Amino acid sequence: LFLAGNTLPAFPELQRLSSLRILDVSANKLASIPPFVCQLAALREINFTYNRITSLPAVLTRLTSLRALYIGFNRLSDG
Repeated sequence: LFLAGNTLPAFPELQRLSSLRILDVSANKLASIPPFVCQLAALREINFTYNRITSLPAVLTRLTSLRALYIGFNRLSDG
């Protein structure tokens, strides 16, 4: 699912897309990754680059099929 470059201020409701394998939400205005992302168990690739994300939620570890996570060019910090 390609949603890049739409200046989305919030993450779209995607819970029902349980077979989704690739999600590209790059180049938007997303500030966070919602917990429901872990319900997308078939995800193999996620692109969150060029957003406003400040932290990675622990729920991402539940995505056991995930092979690629692109998170560069956000507002992540070590703290």
